[in-house]
Amino acid sequence: MKIKTILFGLLIIMMVMTPSCAAPPTSPPAAETAAPAQPEATVEPVNEQGQMEEAAKEEGELISYGMSDDWVNLGNIWRAIEDKYQVVHTDTDMTSAEQITRLMAEKNAPVMDMADIGYDFLGPLLENNLAMTYKNASYDTIPDQFKDPDGRWASAYWGAISFLVNTDLVENLPKTWDDLLKPEYKDMVCSRDPRVSTYATASVLAAAYAHGGGEDNVQPGLDFFKELRESGNLREGVVLNVAAVQKGECPISMVYDFDGFAKRDATGLPLEVIIPSDSTVGMIFAQYINELAPHPNAAKLGIDFMYSDEGQVMLAEGYAHPTRDVALPDEVAAKMIPADAYGNLHFPTSLENFSAAVKDIVTGWNDYIGATEVTPVADPLAPLVESAKQEGLIVSYGLPDDWSNYGGQWALFTEKYGIEHQDTDMSSGEILAALKAEASAPVADITDLGFNFAQVVNDEDLAQPYKNLFWDEIPDYAKDPDGRWAAGYWGAIAFTVNKDLVPNVPLTWDDLLKPEYVDTICMKDPRESATANMVVLAAAVAKGGDETNPQPGLDYFAQLIEAGNMRPIAPSTSAIQKGECPISLFWDFDGLSKKKDLAMNLEVVIPSDGTVAGLYIQFATKGAPHPNAAKLLLEQLYSDEGQLIYARGFVHPIRATLKLPDELLSQFPPAEAYTVVYFPKDFAALANAATLISEGWTLIAGG
Repeated sequence: MKIKTILFGLLIIMMVMTPSCAAPPTSPPAAETAAPAQPEATVEPVNEQGQMEEAAKEEGELISYGMSDDWVNLGNIWRAIEDKYQVVHTDTDMTSAEQITRLMAEKNAPVMDMADIGYDFLGPLLENNLAMTYKNASYDTIPDQFKDPDGRWASAYWGAISFLVNTDLVENLPKTWDDLLKPEYKDMVCSRDPRVSTYATASVLAAAYAHGGGEDNVQPGLDFFKELRESGNLREGVVLNVAAVQKGECPISMVYDFDGFAKRDATGLPLEVIIPSDSTVGMIFAQYINELAPHPNAAKLGIDFMYSDEGQVMLAEGYAHPTRDVALPDEVAAKMIPADAYGNLHFPTSLENFSAAVKDIVTGWNDYIGATEVTPVADPLAPLVESAKQEGLIVSYGLPDDWSNYGGQWALFTEKYGIEHQDTDMSSGEILAALKAEASAPVADITDLGFNFAQVVNDEDLAQPYKNLFWDEIPDYAKDPDGRWAAGYWGAIAFTVNKDLVPNVPLTWDDLLKPEYVDTICMKDPRESATANMVVLAAAVAKGGDETNPQPGLDYFAQLIEAGNMRPIAPSTSAIQKGECPISLFWDFDGLSKKKDLAMNLEVVIPSDGTVAGLYIQFATKGAPHPNAAKLLLEQLYSDEGQLIYARGFVHPIRATLKLPDELLSQFPPAEAYTVVYFPKDFAALANAATLISEGWTLIAGG
């Protein structure tokens, strides 16, 4: 079986000393000595910061919208806030428009505390009184153009429109907007639709400034993009995102400068960020606190941190431009584009003027493109989402909340699509038996199985083919060529060592044979546990075997048993917590989860002499009662968001292009430790090896 506000108040009683109403004598009697002056009553100063921190700790949570870890280094900022104020942060990524819609819908049951919103959406935010008045601790040092005079919002950072150029694909780098019109850039320039993207809206405005226009006259920008489109240089039909850049589909992209650097780091491609010398636009990103924030003190501390010197430097580490005049460390400043490159930089002159310019751009683009053409780039998942919502339900086998962070997957899926979910937890063998028995009247829509069962899935025709949008990024060995299944994640067999009980941590399989580890090593029975079966295979790999030859692993465990180092206790959570399993052999993600959940002094070791990876496959079942919901979940599991959710369950996402936040990577063993991991690619041989290991175990262990 898969291992599964406090209302805070303060009353200050103030005592007020009331002086006498009698008039003082004009001169005191000469014979009398004036009485000593009585000390004035004093009020102890209130430590407002301390009170706020205590209140935030009581609240315990901080919930944001549109402030995901991978945006301008927010992952590290959230980690710092969590550590500093002892609150747990959660974000739901969404657009500025979605924020407004969500806040209006949640007025009677507020969820969000703070958010990051595009400057062009501040109008509806303020018109609907959705933002709390709060002037952060650094408010007076923020330039007026980057804050609301009433304190309802402020901007911690800005970004400038730039050209992101793949130097492997573009020989001569464009330096100006007019350069983009040259014939050498035919079908190379990617942008988004300015009617649905502020990236693209700001690009049109920047082009307008470059050609004599501005907020009050956007027509030169519209004329430029009309010429760019008609020249054939503007590439049509490509959605500008990380995947498109990664695949070389966007040799030149119009993006914010900080986003360009982030794409460079995420892809590892030779990408250069260029600020057009004839003009660019600085886009302001505003932060605010929900007027009805459930955790207002945590939100205020979060806002304060973002505007502090420390927070501003961390934003710069994410390539964003801090709005406060803070001194950046030399190593941070060196990574930024020189300030003189921003010589023709234009910021919005006012919210009213900028909003009017955006409206003019949208109207002008519609007039040019024509009403008969589709306004936004079509969302390829829109029809699937609609069909899945109509089904309204998804039934899974073997995807419980406590396995590989499926709890996080289900929470996101339900929140985004409103689709009800039901799961029955069962082992891989039980799942296969149920799918076969229910073939004539299927119940489950989707499941998750060990890689060694892929052959059975194919032979028994248990899956329906479906290739998700990220199919090309999945390694060939981790997917069926016909789309019947794919592996969304993997784990590695590791040693989980209780350092309070084991002073010398074993680093290799041979180390486990040492006398000092007598009666310390726990593992399940490989005849009953697929994980334990893979442990034997991992030992085989370390001793020169593989899935076609598991015998070296059996020979090794015969030695380990004979040495008396094996303890006949299954490494359950309870057994580990009680200290009954000093050394446990199972998946790295299982050990890392226990280390976090139990808060014990556990170390997860990837044996340096070799180990094995275990892949887990997901698929929509053949005849699934709710096939569209199943396919939609598969899309989520393989998306950036879904793969990150998997990683937060300490499994390894299958898509190597995904860049994990540093705060998450720091919780895993170092990347170099995984260079010894062997990936079995022959799932039929893997299934046969499992049988050989089960049979061989009886010979060496008896029973």
